[in-house]
Amino acid sequence: MKRSVTVLGVVFLIATLHVSAAQTAHERETIIDGVWKGFSFGSYASVGTGVAASLAGDFYPVVMELAAGFRIRPWLAVGAYTSASQLSPFDFGGFRPVVLSRANGYGIASGTEVILTPWAEKFVHPFVRIAAGGRSVGTLVDEDGTEGYEAVVEYRFFHAALSLGAEVNIGAHSSVFVRSGWQFTGNNRIFDLDEGELSGAEIVIGGRFVWNTRVW
Repeated sequence: MKRSVTVLGVVFLIATLHVSAAQTAHERETIIDGVWKGFSFGSYASVGTGVAASLAGDFYPVVMELAAGFRIRPWLAVGAYTSASQLSPFDFGGFRPVVLSRANGYGIASGTEVILTPWAEKFVHPFVRIAAGGRSVGTLVDEDGTEGYEAVVEYRFFHAALSLGAEVNIGAHSSVFVRSGWQFTGNNRIFDLDEGELSGAEIVIGGRFVWNTRVW
């Protein structure tokens, strides 16, 4: 009888300890907790499209604008951007802008952007973008008259932009924005362009996604 009671007591003790350990294991203190608390950071990515104009009044499409970076604060983000524009008709069709007299003309801008979104928690809030980097302007050349391009004539210039607009929160991690402003391209006299002629107004509409990442 005593042996049975002893065995039952041991079994009960083991069961109690097992349940207690299962409930508190995820809360226990460890050596790692004492020296490494982990950290979290915010990130963002955006995609947009729009239209721009040269100083001569020629309009052309901003075919695509991509950006990604870090959201340092809910109202402040810093990242890298690239955008592609079509400056003259391409042989395979599509838009037919006439900024350049040569066919297959393009512009590709890239650099660093700073995004300011005061009152970002509001459904609708301001959206400010400051960007600086470079802009490549060139044409694709079909030297043999057959399918495909064999050469590229391209120049690189300083590029900067400032635009203002509004952003609308769609969900906890997504929003849409529209912004308009002025972009400066410090181009020389190339092709049939005057100095600085690629500078002008632009309007872009797009979507932005934000999320937080925790590193343990």
